[in-house]
Amino acid sequence: MLQTRKHPRVPLDVDVVLSINGQRLAGRAAQIGAGGMSLQLAASVPISHPVELEFTLPNGPPVRIAGVVWWKKGNLIGIRFDYTGAARLTVENWV
Repeated sequence: MLQTRKHPRVPLDVDVVLSINGQRLAGRAAQIGAGGMSLQLAASVPISHPVELEFTLPNGPPVRIAGVVWWKKGNLIGIRFDYTGAARLTVENWV
């Protein structure tokens, strides 16, 4: 069965700061799409927990966007972006 994504993903290799419970954690982006991002993160974070991400898109603007931890596999986590935030449009236009 072929699974298709609602939003296309593109590779992204930039530093990401993830804020959770007042703590700032350093990560590295792996992929991004209009709906979310996957990133490498050494720290463990709980699924379904709200987070805020800060990163700069290549040849694009800095982004600060809210989201929720959607999944995790080892040190790779998936973040689903907040659909109501204006920053999501910045990401969507860049992708």
